[in-house]
Amino acid sequence: MTDRREIREDVDKVTKTPDELKGSLNYGDEETWKISIDKVKAREFLDEDFVKIYQEVCKAANEKNKALAKKLLPTLEEVLHINKEKNATVYKASELLENVEPLLEYSYVAEEYTFQLEGQCRQILNQYDATYKEVIGFRSKADTDQVDTKTAECLNLLGESIKAAEEDIDSLQQQRTVEDGRVGLSEIEEKDTIAQKLITEENDELKLIQSNCRTDLDSIKRKLDEVGKNVQAVSTEREQQKNQLQYALNNNRQKQEQLRAALRQLEEEDRDLTSWIRKNVDIQTTVEKELSSCKAQVQQMEDRIQSLLKMTNASLQLMQKMTGCVQEVIQTASREKKRIKSDLEKKHLDSNLQMRDALIAKLVFHQLRMEEVTINLNGTNEEISKKEEEKKIAARYDNPYKVKRLKEDLISIEREKIHFTERQAKHRKDLEELQKKHEQVDKQLHAGGITQLPTVKQRIQKWKQEQDRCFDDPEFGSFHSNLSHI
Repeated sequence: MTDRREIREDVDKVTKTPDELKGSLNYGDEETWKISIDKVKAREFLDEDFVKIYQEVCKAANEKNKALAKKLLPTLEEVLHINKEKNATVYKASELLENVEPLLEYSYVAEEYTFQLEGQCRQILNQYDATYKEVIGFRSKADTDQVDTKTAECLNLLGESIKAAEEDIDSLQQQRTVEDGRVGLSEIEEKDTIAQKLITEENDELKLIQSNCRTDLDSIKRKLDEVGKNVQAVSTEREQQKNQLQYALNNNRQKQEQLRAALRQLEEEDRDLTSWIRKNVDIQTTVEKELSSCKAQVQQMEDRIQSLLKMTNASLQLMQKMTGCVQEVIQTASREKKRIKSDLEKKHLDSNLQMRDALIAKLVFHQLRMEEVTINLNGTNEEISKKEEEKKIAARYDNPYKVKRLKEDLISIEREKIHFTERQAKHRKDLEELQKKHEQVDKQLHAGGITQLPTVKQRIQKWKQEQDRCFDDPEFGSFHSNLSHI
């Protein structure tokens, strides 16, 4: 009978199950579980920074009507909902937003970008063209007073056009300095790299916790199934043994009646069997209590891990929302930066083009004046030579009156020569200065990809052709209509 009273192995297994699980699970002990739960659990003192940023975005969207803020607001509201309803922390979300906060502020400013060039230079050049056409018209009528007046107006307009072009260039440079001082593409790329690193590290850590939780829950289920099956199998076997023993007990009692001679032996066996049955019942009760205790302890572990898994899933959901939010900020800032930079580059080229138009107009003006002065100076020299020869002949043939008149003519012509020489020197100096500025402007335009530009020579040729046509046409009338194509 001794073999029937052995201690049941399933009781020992049930008792050891919680300790075995603690050693095999990722979060079997409470300390390890607490470390991970602190990672994903919402905490007011850590999450309050996100609430502050959310309130600032609300203010930008509702009070300042910022388009990007309106676009981000629904996502941030979803993140706060996850934070409150699922008890998931937004600490990392705050860190992400703080990283891209300068880009967010830049995007707000970029929405209000309205810089434009004044464009006064071309309007003044149009006035200059019209005035210079009047100069040609008055020349064709030999109206020298009007020619001098309109020529002075031309010079004044050319000076104003260059000043206006310089003001546009200065204004553009100031705008580019301001724009470069706000945020650069390199800073945007650096913020993007930091954001991607934060997102990747956080997602990897959360996914690891999520995977560990699922592994632990699967292990708990398998262990409980294994223990339950083992207890059920042993209990079934013991039940069969009990039935067999009960049957033997019944037979024994029948034999007591039939076999009085073996009464003592049978009574002893009766007591043994009864004691064993009672002990087996007690053991079964103990097994059930241990199993219940085991389930309670394991359930506690499972509940803790389930809560960790739930918060981890919420944190992953939150990070997915924030990833889109941060990317939207970065992409908007990058797009606006490139748009404004491209616009400023175009305006830079446009301002240099109008400066070039003004410089070419003034170059043409001084070049034409230079050629005219040179022609007049050559004519004056020829006239001086001619008068000197006439004076020499008059002196030879003793004609004092003619000699005196020729001397007076020579003095007057010499004054004209001095006047033309001074004008020639001034035009030459102005041409040299203008040519240097013209070359500098063309260098910047070529650097910007603009190479097909009209030359000074082409512009001079057009004005000369039109001027010649005006003076050669005996029926020349309205010089405004005749010069409108220049």
